[in-house]
Amino acid sequence: MRKGLSCIGLWLCLLLIIGCSNSDSQPENVEVYLEANTDRVLLKEEGGTAYINIASNTRWTILVENDEIPVIDLDVTPLAGDGDGTIKITYGREINKVQCEHATLIFYYYSEGKRVSKEVILTRQENDGNKDEEGWKTFTTFAKATNSFPATFKTMDGYKLIPTAISIFSTPGDVYYIAGQYKDSMFDIEKKEIHLELLSDPVCISGLSIGFESVDAYPSNAPFHSSNYNEVKPVLFDEHTIIIPMFFWVASTTDAIQEELKRHSFMLVYDSNGNSDSNLGLCLLHNVSDDEYRIRTLYTVQYCAFDIASAISRFESEKGNKPSRMTIEYKVNSLSDRLEDARIEKYTLDYKFQ
Repeated sequence: MRKGLSCIGLWLCLLLIIGCSNSDSQPENVEVYLEANTDRVLLKEEGGTAYINIASNTRWTILVENDEIPVIDLDVTPLAGDGDGTIKITYGREINKVQCEHATLIFYYYSEGKRVSKEVILTRQENDGNKDEEGWKTFTTFAKATNSFPATFKTMDGYKLIPTAISIFSTPGDVYYIAGQYKDSMFDIEKKEIHLELLSDPVCISGLSIGFESVDAYPSNAPFHSSNYNEVKPVLFDEHTIIIPMFFWVASTTDAIQEELKRHSFMLVYDSNGNSDSNLGLCLLHNVSDDEYRIRTLYTVQYCAFDIASAISRFESEKGNKPSRMTIEYKVNSLSDRLEDARIEKYTLDYKFQ
């Protein structure tokens, strides 16, 4: 089972995009649209080139997810456009013969002031028509490991996930990102159990620490790109675990992204100054270890799970009660990777475990 030096990217896998675009001005009563000629591109074993045709009447950007079972030498151009366009995709030969190499292109645009997304899957695996007829359902979720081997997991809402692949190992207590599929016959509602076929290895997102010294005692030399918490938000998996999406600047193309990600580390710090009688204050820090100067003009997102049991315990000993909410403070710069020009933002969520 894979575990990163700081945290492992998901999303749901690697995500790269050029900037965030603001909502586009459109004439009143004109419906904004973006359509692709396909939602699935089959990649050849020997590598090659593919194209996606876009029909649109607005500006759009593309986020490239290519981290979990990556497609090597993947290049997508352009990563932004206005109106109709053609996306060129070049990619290398298949390396991983055991697991399905795949990537996702996420198109973003604005409609009625809201950010809208559309996905196109790049995959080495052909559609299985028989599975579609049999009613297979695909899903992604976060789940905490409950057994190491054979691996089993439990979701936030209490469902037990039992992979059919018995060779999977996990570390009990760690949180994983899971992509799988199942049929109705594999779903026991009364027992709240799902036997599932994994679409890829579960990705561990745990292993990050909580700091209790002053915020200044910890290294932090980089801002976050943005919060984007209108679409994906920090969430309490349970009373002791919080999952936070990290949007941050990177300086790498997809073929070298793993080396770039190793330079980034994150820490959540208990902030006594940000506490009140009912609010637990936390500071989210981002640090980059560089052996040379790099200009970072792209950004990515990773999901990271923090064990906050010690922070809850410290708060309870100081205040005599558990918090009713939590506030996360972090520094954001959506224009560049300069910490000096960053602004402070905060995100508050309810803590309902009393």
